Order: sequence, then structure tokens, then C-alpha cells
Amino acid sequence: MAHKDRQYECIVFGATGYTGKYTCEHIASHLPTDFKWAVAGRSEGKLKQLVGQLKSLNPDRTQPGIETAQLEKRQLVELAQRTTVLISTVGPYHKYGTVVVEACAETGTHYLDCTGEVPWVYDMIQAYDETAKRTGAIMIPQNGIESAPSDLMCWSLASHIRQTLGVGTAEVVQTTYDMKAAPSGGTLATILTLFDTYSLSHLAKSGRPWSLSCVKPIEPAPGRPLLEKATGVRTVSDLGTLTDSLQSAADIPIVNRTWGLIDGGKFYGPNFHMTCYARTRNTLTGLGVHLAMTLGFLAILLPPVRWLLQRFVVQPGEGPTKEDAKNDYVEWRAIAHAEVSDPSDPKRAYGRMRFEGSMYLLTGVCLAEAAVTVARDRTLAHEIGGGLLTPAMLGAPYLERLQKAGLKTETDLDIETTSRYRTDKLTIPMCIARLTNHPCGHAEKAYFNQHCKCALIVGPIETTNEPCASRCASSTPKRPAAQLPLTPPETPFTTERPAAVGEKADEGQGRMCGQDTRPDETVYAALWGHDRIPYSRG
Repeated sequence: MAHKDRQYECIVFGATGYTGKYTCEHIASHLPTDFKWAVAGRSEGKLKQLVGQLKSLNPDRTQPGIETAQLEKRQLVELAQRTTVLISTVGPYHKYGTVVVEACAETGTHYLDCTGEVPWVYDMIQAYDETAKRTGAIMIPQNGIESAPSDLMCWSLASHIRQTLGVGTAEVVQTTYDMKAAPSGGTLATILTLFDTYSLSHLAKSGRPWSLSCVKPIEPAPGRPLLEKATGVRTVSDLGTLTDSLQSAADIPIVNRTWGLIDGGKFYGPNFHMTCYARTRNTLTGLGVHLAMTLGFLAILLPPVRWLLQRFVVQPGEGPTKEDAKNDYVEWRAIAHAEVSDPSDPKRAYGRMRFEGSMYLLTGVCLAEAAVTVARDRTLAHEIGGGLLTPAMLGAPYLERLQKAGLKTETDLDIETTSRYRTDKLTIPMCIARLTNHPCGHAEKAYFNQHCKCALIVGPIETTNEPCASRCASSTPKRPAAQLPLTPPETPFTTERPAAVGEKADEGQGRMCGQDTRPDETVYAALWGHDRIPYSRG
């Protein structure tokens, strides 16, 4: 059955669970009111109770349908055939998720989940990737806090470097920079039961950095220095002191799968690799985290320890209350190193993502926004045509929806990189055009000048030799942006700072390489003493 003929655009399976409720609440509160969807699970009574709660969030929208299904192949096939996209929040996925994936792959139903269970994802790729390609099912596991933010951040940085510098990306150093959160019972139960389900050899095989990638790198990524292996500590300029991260085991294989899916690794570059850390206060605390994680992993290998933990930790379906989690937050930061031949002339890009609220709310937001992206937008995943894919394959449409939903993002070019690189010609990232529009309707651009150490306030940059009309004609470069030279200003730049974007400039404030702004002229792009250039602001 064609997707356009199906009853629903999306069904949330496991809607009454801890993460499922967050997903449903976001759909009810934020997705378009004409979005056709349903809640699904095993208990009709619980589903009706949930729908009643959702109605209070948005009484004006059409309420979701109610569908019941057990974890049985025939019922799940019937459920999948009713919808374009099926979101599964029923975990642990290695216990309950396989039959859902099978049903979606066979019926050509697009699929999303929020697992972090890499060994299970490895098995699903082996078993159902080819089936999903044949039926056209876009299937994206790990589309929650693991591993959508990291995957999208790496994609943004690699895309930025490719578009602005014309080269690939080498190392991306990503860190959980700041976080306040507590795990749910389902998360803890999943970690414990993984070791009961999989052998150590399978965990080791599936947990390798490139285990999920459809393409293997020609050269292995550089290994960690011996001291870092022993202590778990690394210091990175602009990120601080870093240590081991719990997210690295889940995020790195997904990011590397994205690397292989996009043009066989050529877009990111042949030397791309990601390292994943958590920020720590100092070397001593970093060492403590490293030792605690190492000893904790060894302890979980022992069945008696797992048995005890399963009886005393929070049970599946439970987690922090909304009141407890209302002040939660998470922030990731990353530095991407461009692939350059001259080590004395490094080039870097910065990435930042921040979300205010529960981590499980963020997961629900990711699932809901991905569902509407798959159902209504056109992405690289649609161009590929199906298979076991990754969050970043939904690209800019997905990221823009997440930004509107509260995920704050930045992708910036290192100012030193810019001043060194752009001495001969200028390539301006198109996303800068989103900062503002010029009164004449042309996109506004800004770039950094290494001589006067200020941002140029530039009129509309033409892609032809025809100047703008009216008052901005005098400041319009008469050559394409890619050929615009950087030249020193005729006189030194002496003002304390240029006006901020959107402010009214004083006379002479915000010099255009020797040209003064007019009194009360709006400043369209400005920079003074910042360590980054504005690029894409969420």
C-alpha cells in the first residue's frame, strides 16, 4: 500500500511508556494540527487514559487514534500497514524490538526508535537492511539523545568545512560539555540486560568504532596516546579537560555509519574520525571518572552484581518526575579539524548544541520531529530510498525542525582559520544569509578581515556583475563573492566596537574597509572581539 493511502502519518507504539508519553505530548503540543497520528500499545484502557491527558494539552486539534497490538508478528504487520511512520519506544529493544523492525521492513513502513543498544542495531543492519532497501522503508534507530545530537553535530561541522573550505574533515572532538540529568529505569535495565543477552565476543565486535559502517576506512584512525589510555584524560584547547564519556560507545558507531552512507565517506573525507568525551573539572576528577567507569564495567560483567542491581535500581517504565526534571539541561560542544596538508596552518570549526529540559523530553522531541520530517519533507534518506540509516540522513530539514522545537545550535568557523584562509579569495557559507536580509531584498553576508580585525558590514553580495538598485549600489561588490579580495582598510579602525546585528549604527561605526556607515543605518552583520564568526544560529 502506498504511503499516501495509509490511515495515519505516524503511530507511536509504546505510547504509555516513560519515553512514549514525552513523544506523544510533543506531537500533541507542537506538531501541525492536521498531522494524522495514533497511539498504540497493548492496553486499550491505558491508551484511552493517555488520549484524555493529551486532549488537555491542545483541545483544538484532532485527537489521535487508538490502536492495540501485542508484540506478535501478525498484529504488528497490520499495525505497520496503517501508517507511513512507526515510532517504537518499547524497550529494551534487544528483547522486544526485533519483531517491530521486521514488520516495518517487510511492509515498507518508515521506522524510528530511541535505542542506544549498538549490538542490537548491528544485528538489525545485518538482518533487515537489504529488506528495507527493497521495500523503501527508511529505518532510523538511535534517534534520541543517543545518538541524534552527536550525529547531527558532526554532519553540520563536516558540511560546514566542506562548503566553506572545500576540504574534508579529519578529527571531530565532541564532548558532553555540561549536563544535569538522571537516567530512567528503562535505561538502567537495558544496560544490565545487554550483558545477559550477548556474548562478550559479540559485544566487542559490534562495539568497534566502524562496526555499523557500510564502508570501512582505508587507513585506521590514529590511536589514543598511551597516557590518555591510562588516565582517560585529554586536554583540548577551547573545550577544556576531558574524560571518558558514557555516550561514546553508542554515538561513535552511528556517526561513522553516517560517514559511510554519504557518498561512501568522500563527503566527510577519508581521514574522518570522531572522538567522544565528557568535560570534567580537572585532571584528578577526570582520572576518577575513568577509574569508576572501568571498575563499573568490570563489575557488571559479573552475573551476581547484575542480579542485585536489577532488584534495587529504578524499574522499567519509571524515571524522574517532570517536577524533578524541569531544571535539567544538556550541552554538547565539538571542534572539527579540517583536513589540511600544512600542520602549521590548522583550520577548525566549532559546534554547540544545548537543550533545556529533561533528556527524555529531548528524546521525545527528536522522535516526533523526525516523524514529521520523514512523513512530509524531502531528505537525503528519501533520495537513498530506504535501509537502516542514521539521524543525520534527515539533514537540514530535521535540524531546522529541532531548532524550532528548542534545540539551540551553533556552527562557527574558527576566526584564526578564517583570517589565514581567506587572504586570496572568499567563499561565503550560504547559511550566513539567514542572519538578516538587506532592505533591497538581497541576502546579507559578513566576513572577517584579518587586517583591521573587525567584521565588514557588507552590502548584498552579487553572484553576477549587476549591482543592486537604490541606496546599496555603492557598497555592492561588482564581482562574485568567491572572487572578492580582502584588502586593508584605508584608515585604521578605531571605534570601541561595531554595533551589534540589528542595532542602529553611529556615524563611522562599523567601517566597511575604509567606508563609514551612515547615521542610524541598521547594522546587518558585525563582529568585534569574538572568537567565532556567526554562521548558523538556532
